[in-house]
Amino acid sequence: MPKRRLNLGEYTVGWICALPIELAAATEMLDEEHKSPPPDQSDPNLYTLGRIGDHNVVLVCLSAGQIGGSSAAAVAARLKSKFKSFQFGLMVGVGGGVPSDKVDIRLGDVVISHPTGEFGGVVQYDLGKVEKTGQLIRTGSLNAPPQVLLQAVSKLRSNHDRRRSTVSHHLARFSHVETGKFDRDQAGLDRLFESSYDHNQGATCDDCSIKRLVKRKPRMANETVIHYGTIASGNRVMKDGTTRDKLSTDLKDVLCYEMEAAGLMNFFPCLVIRGICDYSDSHKNKGWQPFAAATAAACAREILSLIPGTGTLLEADREDGQILQNWSSKNPEVEKMRILEHKDPLIEGSCNWVFDDPSFISWWKNDGDEYRILWIHGDPGKGKTMMMMAIIDELSERIQQTSDRRTISYFFCQSTVPELSSTEGIIRGLTYSLAHSNRQLIKILQTKLKNGIDRENLLVELWDTLSAMIKDPSIDRVYLLVDALDECRHSPLEKNKGEEDLLEIFLNLLTRIDLSPWRKVKWILTSRNEPKISESLRNLCQDTSLEVNSTNVSKAVDRFIDIKCEQLACRKNYSSELLQFVKKYLTDNAGGTFLWVALICKELGRRHGLVTSDIKALLRTFPRDLVPLYDRMLELVRESQNAERVDISLRILRIIKIAYRPLHLDELAKFAELPVDAVNPTQGKQDTQTLVEQCGSFLTIRGETIHFLHQSTRDYFDKGPGSGIFSGRNRESKIHWWIATRALNYMGCSLKRNICNLKKQEIVQSQVNHANVTECIPRHVQYSVPFGFYHLSFHDTPSQVVVNFLQKHFLHWVEAVYVLGKPEIFYSFSFMLDFGFGFGYSREFMELLLSILPVSARLKRLRGLSKVTSARKLLHYRLAIDQFVSNRDLHKTPLQIYDLAFMHPAISGLLEGQVPLDEKPSWLKTTSFLEIPTSKCLRPLSTKPCGEYPISKFVISISSDSKQIALAMGHDIVLGCMERRSHHYFPRKPQDLKKLAQRRSMVSDVAFSPDNKKLAVASGQIELYEIARGQFVTISRHEEGADCHAVSFSLDSRFLASYSTRVQVNSSTGDDPPSKAPSVVRVWDLNVNAISKEFGSSLYSMADSVIAFSPDRTIMALSGKSTRQNVTINTVELCSIATGERIQQLNLSDHGGIERILSFRDRLFVFTGEGPIDITDPGSVIFAPRSTSLPGLYLERNRLICGSEPIFMLPTGIGLLGLRERKPACVQDNILVFGGAYENFNSSRTHRGFVFAEIDPLQDSNSGY
Repeated sequence: MPKRRLNLGEYTVGWICALPIELAAATEMLDEEHKSPPPDQSDPNLYTLGRIGDHNVVLVCLSAGQIGGSSAAAVAARLKSKFKSFQFGLMVGVGGGVPSDKVDIRLGDVVISHPTGEFGGVVQYDLGKVEKTGQLIRTGSLNAPPQVLLQAVSKLRSNHDRRRSTVSHHLARFSHVETGKFDRDQAGLDRLFESSYDHNQGATCDDCSIKRLVKRKPRMANETVIHYGTIASGNRVMKDGTTRDKLSTDLKDVLCYEMEAAGLMNFFPCLVIRGICDYSDSHKNKGWQPFAAATAAACAREILSLIPGTGTLLEADREDGQILQNWSSKNPEVEKMRILEHKDPLIEGSCNWVFDDPSFISWWKNDGDEYRILWIHGDPGKGKTMMMMAIIDELSERIQQTSDRRTISYFFCQSTVPELSSTEGIIRGLTYSLAHSNRQLIKILQTKLKNGIDRENLLVELWDTLSAMIKDPSIDRVYLLVDALDECRHSPLEKNKGEEDLLEIFLNLLTRIDLSPWRKVKWILTSRNEPKISESLRNLCQDTSLEVNSTNVSKAVDRFIDIKCEQLACRKNYSSELLQFVKKYLTDNAGGTFLWVALICKELGRRHGLVTSDIKALLRTFPRDLVPLYDRMLELVRESQNAERVDISLRILRIIKIAYRPLHLDELAKFAELPVDAVNPTQGKQDTQTLVEQCGSFLTIRGETIHFLHQSTRDYFDKGPGSGIFSGRNRESKIHWWIATRALNYMGCSLKRNICNLKKQEIVQSQVNHANVTECIPRHVQYSVPFGFYHLSFHDTPSQVVVNFLQKHFLHWVEAVYVLGKPEIFYSFSFMLDFGFGFGYSREFMELLLSILPVSARLKRLRGLSKVTSARKLLHYRLAIDQFVSNRDLHKTPLQIYDLAFMHPAISGLLEGQVPLDEKPSWLKTTSFLEIPTSKCLRPLSTKPCGEYPISKFVISISSDSKQIALAMGHDIVLGCMERRSHHYFPRKPQDLKKLAQRRSMVSDVAFSPDNKKLAVASGQIELYEIARGQFVTISRHEEGADCHAVSFSLDSRFLASYSTRVQVNSSTGDDPPSKAPSVVRVWDLNVNAISKEFGSSLYSMADSVIAFSPDRTIMALSGKSTRQNVTINTVELCSIATGERIQQLNLSDHGGIERILSFRDRLFVFTGEGPIDITDPGSVIFAPRSTSLPGLYLERNRLICGSEPIFMLPTGIGLLGLRERKPACVQDNILVFGGAYENFNSSRTHRGFVFAEIDPLQDSNSGY
C-alpha cells in the first residue's frame, strides 16, 4: 500500500534518537509509515514520519558523529520550528547504567527520567563554576517532563505493578528482522565487573578476569525491568567505574549516564527513556546496543498508548503555536540554537569577566534611566555573539532564582537573512519570544493579527504591540537583548519604506524608553564600534568596550587557541613541536580576535599533503588583522586552482554576495550555472558543495544553505578590498543582470495556473501544504518569484524584458506570490517600478509623464523612458498591482485571482489577448461597467488608493420586479431602469440614468418599497423619494452625531423602519464617541408621515448592519455587534414592535458574516456566511432546509445559491480587487451587481461606477481544479 502524506501540522509528537540503531528500533514501532517531507533548505534534518496508535509521530536522528547536548538541541529546535503542532517529545535510546546496592540495574533494563528530590528527572553533571580549589559547583536546573507524560508514567508503573506490561508484546515486532540483530540472545553475556577493575585490551571482555565479576542474584529469564529516577547528562562519555560511582553518590543516586538530554529539557518538553547497554565503565562495548535500543523503543510505544489521541490533547497549545507562526516565521530560540550549532562552542567561563564588569553590575542593580541600556561593543570577530549567548544563560539562571515575575527576550540580527536584519524583524522577534514564554501575552498578538496591521505605519504598530506586552501586569521586569545591532539593514522587501536607515529607526524608537511602561525594561545591545550607534546611545547607556577590556578578551582567545590547536593536531597528526609552533604563532598574532584564529585553523585544516616546513611557511604568510588575512585568503583561491576553477570560485563569491538571501546548494547551481551532475540530484549537491569549499574559507554551508562565514567577510566583498572582484564585465550590474535573466527564464518555464495542483479554488493560503509547494515550485523559482525583478532594476534598460514576461505570466506570477505567502512583495514591486529601471520619479509624476507622452518629444531624453511603449505598459502593470494589494481577501485564496481579474473592468482589458481562453472563468459570460460621474464638490478619488474608501460609499438596491435600480456612491444617487436583453436585465446607458440631487451627507442605504413606488434614502436624515413625482420628502431631520445605517419597508409598503446610532452625550466629559452609543430603531407610518414606534437596541449599529420586518409586522429583526467579556460578536436581535422589548439575541459569530435579513412567504430569514437561518419563530431558530424555495440569488459561504440549488463559488471578497461595495446585489436571471472605484490604466484617472456581471448558472467556478 502506498505511503500517505499528511500535513506537517498533523504531527504532534517528536521522537529524537542519537544513533542510527536507535532510529531503526523506533521505526519498527510505527503502526504506519508516512511519506517523508521533501528536503528543506532551512532544515537539514531528515525526518521519518508515521503513526503510533492515535499519535502522528516525527522520528529524527542526530547527524552521524555529532552527538551531545548541543547537537540534540539544534535538531530539536528545527523539529519544533517545522512541525507547528508539536506538543511533547521523547528522547529514546541507549545509556550507561549505574548499578548499586540500592538499585539492581541490568543490561537490557530501561531507565525513565522521573522527578526525584531536587532534580526534575535529568541533571547536567558537568555544568557549573570551578572554585579556586578546583571543585566544580554545579549551577542551573533542568525542567521536569510535561505533566501529560508524567501522568502516563504513573499509569505505566501501575500497569506494571499489576503485571499488565505490554513491553514484551511490542518487542515481538522485531521478530521479523532476519538477522536477529535486536534479539536478546545476540547481545552476549551480562557481566558486571568491580568498579575499580579496568578493562584489558581488546574489543570484548574475554580477556578480563572473571574473578573481578560482581556476584548478583539471578533473574528470571529474559525479564526486563523498568527503573524510574534521575538520569545524568553531560558532554563527555562516562567510561570509568570509579568516577561513575562517585558522581552517582554526589548526585544522590543517579540511575543512568547519557549525553543528549541536558540540551533538550529546558526548551523541548520531553521524557527521556534509556535502554541500558553498558555499565558506564571501561568495559563498555556495543554488543548490547541493539537490544537496549529495542527495549527503550518498546517502552516508549507503551507510554504513547496511554496518552489520549491528538484530537483531545492540548488544543490551546496548537492554537497558540499557529498564532506565533502567523506573527513571525523566525523563532529566536531556534535561531539561537542554529548559531550554536554552526559556531565554535562557548568556552566554559570565558565570558564570566563581563558579569564582574562595573558597567554590567550597575546595569543589573540600578533602576535609573541611565542604567536601562547596556551597550557591549567591539571590532569584528571579538566574540560578541558568543558573549550574548553566555549573558542569556546567566540571566535565565538569575531569573529562575528570583521571586518576582521577570522574563527575558532576545534577538540575533543576521544581515544575510532578510527576516533577521530589519527593525520589523527585531520587534517581531522580541514580541514572539515574550509571548512564547508568557502565554498570557499571545492574546495581544491574536488581536493584532485579527485587526490587521497597517503597513504604512508598520513599525509604529509593531512598537505599540511590544509596548502593550510590556504593560501587561503579568510582567514585573523585562530584559530585552539584541545582538549585532549594526546588522540591522534594509532587505529588498522593505525598500518600499523609503531610504531612511533602519538602524536609525530602531535607535530613534529606543529614545522613547524613558516613558512608562518602559521603566520596567532593561536592554543589552551588542554591536561593532559604529559612530551612529555611539552618538545615539551616548547619554542613555552603560558602556562596555571589548577593546578596553582587551586583557580579559585575550585570555579567552588564548583558551580558544589551545582548544582549536589540540583539535587541529588530532586531525592532522601534528607533532608536539609543530603544535607548539602553531600555538605560539596564533597567540602572538591573534590580537584578541576569535574569528582570526578560527580562520587560520580552518585554512590549515583544508590543506593536505603538507610537511612540517610547508605548514610553518604557510602559517607565516597569514598576516595579522582580518582585512589583510582576507586579502591573503583571496590570493590563495587564485593561486591554488587552474583558471577555469578560479573563474567558478569567483563567480560563486559574486553571486552569493549579490543574492538577497542565503542560497541553497540547488539554487546556487542553477544561478551560477555550475558544472555539476544534473541527472543525480544527490551527486549534484555534492559537486556544488565541493565547488563552494574551493572558495577558501569565505563561505560556510549550514545544512544545505550557503552563508558568508562572518559579517566582516561579507563587508570585505561589499565595501572592502574584496569588492575588486566586481569589475569590468563582472561589475555588480552585470551580475544582477545575469541572475535576473535566468530568474525570468526559470519562472517562464515553471509558472502556470494552479501550479500546486490545488483541488479546490477556495483553499486558503494557510492550508496549502508546504511539502506540496516545495515539490511543485523548484527552489530556484521560489527565489526568482520575490527577487527576480529586483535584480533587473540594476540594469539600465530592462523594461521591455519585464513587459514580455508579464504579458505571458502576470497572473501566474501573482498566484505564485500568494501561494508562497509573500504578499508584501507587491508593495516592493510597486516601489521598484516607481524608482527602479532608471526612472527615478514618483508614481504621480510618472502618471503625468505618461499622460503627455504623445505630444512631448523632450521625454525621449529621460533615461529609462526612451522606449515609451514599454514604459507605459510597465506603469499599467504597476497600477494593476495596486488593485491586487487593495484586496486582503486575495492573500488567503490564491486561485481566485483569475476570476477576480477577469471581472475587474480595468485589469480584464490589460489581459485581453494575453491569456489563453481556457484560463478565463467559464461561469462568467459578460461584464459591463456603468460609470457614475464624480460630483464637483468631491475630492478627486485618485488622491487615495482604492482600498481606503469606506464600504458604505457604494450602495445598491433593486426593485422587486427587477425593472428599476438605485445606485448610490458617496453623496450621489442614480436612479435608472433595467431593460431586458437576451433574457437578462441590463442597465441603460449612463446618459439615460437619472442623477438625483446630491445629498447633504454620505448615503449609507437605499431601499425600494415592495410596491416599487418609493425609494427610501438614509444619509444622516431619512428621506423618501417618490418615483412617479420625482420629489424627495424628508421624514427625519439630520441629527448631529447620529448615523442611520439601514432602512427597510414592511411588505405592504405602509411602514418604514430605520436603524441608527443614538445621539448620547456623557454628562461628565461632554462627549461620547458615536461608535460607543447604543442604537435606536424608529418605525414610521407613511400614511401620516409620523413615527409610530421608537425603541432602543443594545447592539451597536455598523455600516453593514441590516434591518427587516417580520411578514406579520410583529417582530423587528436587526443585526449589529454586541460585546461579551471584551469580545465582539456578530448578533441578530429580535424585538417586539409593539413594546420594543427584546425577545431574543442570536449569536451568529460562528456562522460567518450576516449578509441580509429577508421576509419571504410568511417566513423571516437571516442570511449568514453559512447559509440562511429561519428566525420566524424566536423559540425555534433553524437552518433553512435546502428544499426551501428562496427567491433570487443569495450567498452562502461565498457560494451563489439560486432558489435552493447551489450555482457556483464566488470569488472571496466580491469587492473585486479595488472595487468596494456595501453588499453585492443579485438581480433575477443571473445578473450580479457590485460597485466601486478603479483606476483606468489608459486615461490615468479614477472611475466610479458599477459592474454588471452576467453569469452562467450551469458552470461551477470551482470545477476543473
